[in-house]
Amino acid sequence: MTWFSSLADKYQGTLDRKARVQSGAVQLFQDLRTQAATASAAYNTRFPTGDIASCGAMTSTAAKDEFTVSMNARPEPGALVRSATITLLKPNLISAVYSTGGAPLVITVDLDAQGYVCLMNDDEKTSMDDALTLLLGSFLFPDNA
Repeated sequence: MTWFSSLADKYQGTLDRKARVQSGAVQLFQDLRTQAATASAAYNTRFPTGDIASCGAMTSTAAKDEFTVSMNARPEPGALVRSATITLLKPNLISAVYSTGGAPLVITVDLDAQGYVCLMNDDEKTSMDDALTLLLGSFLFPDNA
């Protein structure tokens, strides 16, 4: 029954890979949210007279995790200027949809050549900083886009 063992080993490897990627994606997404919250607070400190940046709490379902980064007008703190909704579509797609329109941005989570979980943009490994720049750079600083 070597055929069975061979197929069973391959199937088990596929299941193990999927579990590692999904577990890593959840952790990386939590890290993205933490850094987005830190960036929002830093934005408000550095630009005290500009719009107010805020990062909402993460919501989770079986299919996705999500948080929203918002910019609110400073004279009217409740007045929404724009928002970016960042979503982890399980198991491994991170997307950003912007209230100002435009195509959503998608980053994937996968295993690199050494088998480590990493962020990928256009099939290239990317750092957390580069991913955040892609997701929030032009949102927080639209005049630099």
